[in-house]
Amino acid sequence: MANTFCREVQQAESRLSMRLYAAGLQLSLTVFAMAAAVGCGGAPDHPRDTVAVGSPPTTQSPQLPAGTGAQVPTDSAGLVALGGEIFNGRAAGGVCFTCHGPNGVGTQLAPNLGDQTWIHGDGSLEFIVNTIRTGVPNPKQHPAAMPPFAGMLDEQQIRAVATYVRSLSTGGD
Repeated sequence: MANTFCREVQQAESRLSMRLYAAGLQLSLTVFAMAAAVGCGGAPDHPRDTVAVGSPPTTQSPQLPAGTGAQVPTDSAGLVALGGEIFNGRAAGGVCFTCHGPNGVGTQLAPNLGDQTWIHGDGSLEFIVNTIRTGVPNPKQHPAAMPPFAGMLDEQQIRAVATYVRSLSTGGD
């Protein structure tokens, strides 16, 4: 009976060790990808755009950094443009392209966002907003967990990225 108990404890320790290893690997991959994006200055084919703090607000410029008080576009085309700039690392410190690839084409770390296959939900705008806000801690098909971006992007920026991502799979609708 003592041997059975010891064996069960050892098996539980082994399962816990594997979970911690997998979580550490996912965290390491995510941190490495984010560090690479920051260290490389964004997407390789697009230098980071900068907007001086205190610049006049505009609803047309997609290059709005976080916290400047500049207005986010309210029209769909403006949201798609702003979301694309953030997604591809040219505004607001966005790092989405690091795992999802430029323009959401997908990589080994994260899925293609340009097809109509949604792994973790229904593909609605609200689903995408919530996914960006809360992340994907346990992905079903890819090795890298998606961190929550609610602390990195404000709600309007999250909505802009979601609008851009939705446009990738709907052809801009």
